[in-house]
Amino acid sequence: MPKFDYKIDYRAMTAAHYTTYSMSPQARAAVARNENRFINIAEQAMATVKNQAIAKSIQRVFTPLTVRGEGTHFYIDEFGIVMPILGSFMALFFYYRAKAEGLA
Repeated sequence: MPKFDYKIDYRAMTAAHYTTYSMSPQARAAVARNENRFINIAEQAMATVKNQAIAKSIQRVFTPLTVRGEGTHFYIDEFGIVMPILGSFMALFFYYRAKAEGLA
């Protein structure tokens, strides 16, 4: 039984739609500009959503773990010292792991 892939590639459909008709060079340039603009807008939206999700997850984890008191604002959230320390430990761990396997 054949396998059907129902994923629709809208970019390919759009390109096929535009390539079926003869266009002037100005029209082709306008289509290319709009395509690149929409791709850039989509990439910016994805980056914004990703950054907001990361910031919210960090605030949900580190803020409740920190006891409120004098000087604790230096440790909590994405601007605290905990994130660089954990990131450094993780980087060292994966570096030594890669070195042990001969990848670094």
